[in-house]
Amino acid sequence: MNFSWKEYQARVNNEFVDTIGNFFYRTLHFAANKMGGIPDLDAEPQVLEAIKSTIAQLDKAVGEYEFKAAVEAVLALGNTANTYIQTNAPWKLMKTDENAARQTIRNCLQFVKALTILLDGIMPVKAQEAWELLGYKGKVADCRLSEALTGFDH
Repeated sequence: MNFSWKEYQARVNNEFVDTIGNFFYRTLHFAANKMGGIPDLDAEPQVLEAIKSTIAQLDKAVGEYEFKAAVEAVLALGNTANTYIQTNAPWKLMKTDENAARQTIRNCLQFVKALTILLDGIMPVKAQEAWELLGYKGKVADCRLSEALTGFDH
């Protein structure tokens, strides 16, 4: 086993906090302040497919006791989500195509929900905090992975 607490801490700080935390903040802040909450749209198929693929990778890694691979699968989805919001720039779309901005934020919120569920096994306290920011009252730990693909019926 090749494990280093120093490397783990650096990865948590750099990738989880910087990438995923920043993505969560931007998405939730934009949704609340510019959209009044979660847009009443469905997530697009390519977003759901990215999440579904990550769930399969995570399930395989956990089944093989490959913690590092499981964490990397979640990080990869976080990077995908971060690239998605950067590429689609809803803050710019709001000026030219509000419907496209709403769809972009809805897709980003699906990524946030999925990442929150997937992060529960890695960072349970932060996952629960994010779950509550999404408006859920229950415990994220009680969710099935498949709920990462569902909408936002609270």
